[in-house]
Amino acid sequence: MKFSNKKLCILSLMIVLVLIFTACSDSESKVTSKEKEAEDSIIISGIEDSDIQIKLDEIKDLEAITRDVISIDSNGDKKEYTVTGALFDEVLKKYGKSQKDITVIRLIAGDGYSIEVPNEVLKNRELILAYEINGEPLDEKTQPLRAVVPDERAMYWVRNLLQIEVIKNVEKTEISKVVFLETAVENIEQHDYTYYESVDKAVKVNELISTFEEISDDKTVYLKASDGLEKNETSEIFTSGYIKVTGKETPLFLLPDLPKGMHVKEMLLFTYGKTAFFSFENGLKVFELCGEKQGISLKDIINETGLTQGEKYLFEALDGYTVEIDEADIEKGIVYKRTMGGYAVYFEGLGKNTTVKQLLSFEVIK
Repeated sequence: MKFSNKKLCILSLMIVLVLIFTACSDSESKVTSKEKEAEDSIIISGIEDSDIQIKLDEIKDLEAITRDVISIDSNGDKKEYTVTGALFDEVLKKYGKSQKDITVIRLIAGDGYSIEVPNEVLKNRELILAYEINGEPLDEKTQPLRAVVPDERAMYWVRNLLQIEVIKNVEKTEISKVVFLETAVENIEQHDYTYYESVDKAVKVNELISTFEEISDDKTVYLKASDGLEKNETSEIFTSGYIKVTGKETPLFLLPDLPKGMHVKEMLLFTYGKTAFFSFENGLKVFELCGEKQGISLKDIINETGLTQGEKYLFEALDGYTVEIDEADIEKGIVYKRTMGGYAVYFEGLGKNTTVKQLLSFEVIK
């Protein structure tokens, strides 16, 4: 059979196109295969010199357990589930490790959500790497695994779990200064912040902290809410966020691009470096009021923030006024809310000159 030059050109072009399409398909198939492999696996870091990638099939090959468990949401409401999966402890055993011996782990999801699980939880609760919930495989948004910590807050139940970071060293710093958050933000620029349908005021965390502490990415931030919620956050994330100071659920830590599950509402305190930032308004919800002016005992604030002991303490007002108080007189101190605004500390039995109005902070003098 003979072909004209024109037909030969067309045939050659078709062959080239077929070859290109086949090559692209093979390449696409390989990429898809690699992506699928990454999607169906998790990374564990911090237990070996390099990261460990564990496939979902490897986790399913471990002994499967089924548990009836309870999840507790931020309002204290409980939900019951039946989950099937493998214990994280079984994964660790392959590397000569035990969950109870780990200080802290960080669970990291595909959308950027992350949460630290402290040693007291790791010692007393199972961590289940679940691949079935209520007898059904995980939905697409939750795959490949969901972290399940029975009878603990839902913040530990991380969907779309992609990485577990074992943290070997947890920074412990002595607190030497307490700053009253509501007073401190009076001198910080406040920005309009739309929170759901409300336009409230918020301050940038880095502007607040840098007034009292040097900012560094190697610091760990400890946060505690008035409902008892406790969590740690990385300095990098925390200092790039905002604290909402007006409207509902204040003080509220948030960040526009941060998953809402990482927000912390009604903060009682947070610590950064050697400084604790304390919310007096939320302290009123937590502590028993005392004294003639019905305030919070200074000792309660010291115990809650973990302020270190010293021979003297320096109290400072927003306008710069300062007073030194001996350690022996600290137990006489009461912080109260003034009728004309702001907060003050007074010491029962001491002179009026020891009362500090518009109380901003107090710190240890060693």
